[in-house]
Amino acid sequence: MANPTYRREALEEEFGKLERSSPLVELNVEADSIITTVGRKAADWLDLQKTNTLLDIGTGLGRWAFFYAPLCKEVVGIDISEPLIRQAREAAHQAGVSNVRFYRGSFENLIESEEGADVRPNKVLCVYSFHHLTDPMKAAFLERLAQRWPQPLTLVIADLMWFVDPSRLRESWDDVFYDEGDTDFPSNAFWLQEAARPYFDRTLLVAVHPLVGLLVAQKG
Repeated sequence: MANPTYRREALEEEFGKLERSSPLVELNVEADSIITTVGRKAADWLDLQKTNTLLDIGTGLGRWAFFYAPLCKEVVGIDISEPLIRQAREAAHQAGVSNVRFYRGSFENLIESEEGADVRPNKVLCVYSFHHLTDPMKAAFLERLAQRWPQPLTLVIADLMWFVDPSRLRESWDDVFYDEGDTDFPSNAFWLQEAARPYFDRTLLVAVHPLVGLLVAQKG
């Protein structure tokens, strides 16, 4: 796509209509999909401790927020979809999980509620949400994140990212939940790493599939 355009309204509408059983948001972290595989693998690099506050960007129904909550002091999940955030809050209430909070937020404006002004994460997770941003937006987010919280920080992005030319693996697109739609803008994995390097002290790429992987970025 020559001139990709970020369409937040389209994403909000799309995610607001998702069924709870959709592999994009379902709560079962043991489900057999590439999304749950990379989401679980993120644990290897987050190195979560009971003193940590984890920010889960693109939390959806809170799948990873709930999964990682027992390992953290607190998890804050944000999403652009108000319906998904409402359902995540209700799920936390019903399950009696007291160390998770959910707010509306986005990569452009991380926490849109004044109630979340006190959030100070030292671990940040993005599972299958970063690819909705255009490349300039991704680079801007990496800079914004590093500057907003100057303390030591670990960021793990687990998502679509190209380690090879994706046109060579069209038969795998369905398996990795890529449909060349107008809200999906996966990046070259090595470009992502270069985009993070000016703002983080250490970066690492982990290929899980030729079209999916993790970017780990740390500072401090």
